[in-house]
Amino acid sequence: MARLSCVMAAAGLATATPAAAVSDVSPRFDGRYVATLTPAPAMSAPGCERLTIGPFAIAQGFLRPAGDGPRLTGFVTAEGFLTGHFVRPGAPRVVIEGRFVEDGFTGGIVDDATGCAWLVTFAPGD
Repeated sequence: MARLSCVMAAAGLATATPAAAVSDVSPRFDGRYVATLTPAPAMSAPGCERLTIGPFAIAQGFLRPAGDGPRLTGFVTAEGFLTGHFVRPGAPRVVIEGRFVEDGFTGGIVDDATGCAWLVTFAPGD
């Protein structure tokens, strides 16, 4: 959790309260997105790769993964806090946390099993 907090701090996000404590799940950020996972150089082991996930949908406040490859699951609150998991076939799921702000979504993932930490951004999908 401490490493995730560092990734979130590097992304400029506060993690003082869990998303579920802020408000209910909300469709406010519903849409189609593509996620880009960029290794956090100071926190990642050598060999961690940049990844792209999607397009995927957020519908009724829940992330709806597409396909069988790497995917994101979770929910978004009315304030834009996202809490969920990064899932890869054959690997344990890991936590993703972040927030939608004026210019998009920024979050973080730390995978202790691989030693990789990623800054996560969302862009509009097809």
